[in-house]
Amino acid sequence: MSESSSADLLSFTKLGESNYPTWEYDMRAALQVKKLWRLTSGNESKPSSPPEKVELWEEKAEQAAGLIYQKLKHGMQILVQKYMDDPIKMWGELEKMQHQDNPASRFIAYDQFFSITKKEDESLTALTARVEDALHKMRNSRNSALTLKDFEDELAAVALVRALPMEYSSFRSALLLVTNFDFKTVKDAFLQEQNIGFI
Repeated sequence: MSESSSADLLSFTKLGESNYPTWEYDMRAALQVKKLWRLTSGNESKPSSPPEKVELWEEKAEQAAGLIYQKLKHGMQILVQKYMDDPIKMWGELEKMQHQDNPASRFIAYDQFFSITKKEDESLTALTARVEDALHKMRNSRNSALTLKDFEDELAAVALVRALPMEYSSFRSALLLVTNFDFKTVKDAFLQEQNIGFI
């Protein structure tokens, strides 16, 4: 593969807090083209011998981990730095983060759902499939004990956080760590942040 076509292969958007579904498919495809997906998915076990095969497997693992790390935004890189030599654990950790039952994972699922727009060359059938996939992820992110009022409060909180411009990225990240991610909590945090600005 030429240098330019290798760069094209990795030209997709880095993984941030709200683009996991599209990133996952793009990253998997890139790893498949580079013949590193079987190793990353855990289907290609590390051989115990001969030494040449062990060395080759370790080189492929380093390459896979490096490619994944390069396609993560800084905030996501920090979360997987301890797995820099293990693309299997790195991939698993990124996947696990998307399926946790906490306010941050629900925010990501809601944000992904409401951020969907038709791509220029995308068919209506493909768009519908993406919406169904995002809806499935949104439903899976919600705790079954969540009431309609809780859901509405979370949606209002999501609307507030999504409305923040880029210069509030640190504040936005901090909000996703709160235990009770609801409208009142986020509203109070907004007021506190505004008051700090006036000091």
